[in-house]
Amino acid sequence: MRAVTRMCFSSIIATTVLVVVPAASAQGAVPAPYGLDEFSASLKLRPSYQHCLDAAGGATPGMQDCIDAEFAYQDKRLNAVYKRLRSTASASERIVLRNEERGWIVAKEKRCAVPESPGQGDIIDSASCVVTETAKRATELESRKIK
Repeated sequence: MRAVTRMCFSSIIATTVLVVVPAASAQGAVPAPYGLDEFSASLKLRPSYQHCLDAAGGATPGMQDCIDAEFAYQDKRLNAVYKRLRSTASASERIVLRNEERGWIVAKEKRCAVPESPGQGDIIDSASCVVTETAKRATELESRKIK
């Protein structure tokens, strides 16, 4: 079962990289740090995340620990930039930002939902999706100008 989970997870990552990396390369992206592909680096996923996943050797509990640690980091990053944006926004801008964030949460939960009757790979894929979506959102908010 572990080999199947590893293969499923690796295939999803490989597919994502193959689809996204050429577009990033075409835009002249900065080379990725050691251990990360350009897509992961563009989201500001930490190299330690990939190293941890590699060290887990496809074992679900180890992979879940890696995912949990990276999610905690990315969630903290997202919350910090959200607070900074809110602190400089007008009342109407805060309402827009709040509504935007609520919409993002709903979309993330739908996109990363665990299917009915999930297997271990589904659970890992869902958790990994949450990390990626959280990192994407933090990166997007960080790109906004803070007044």
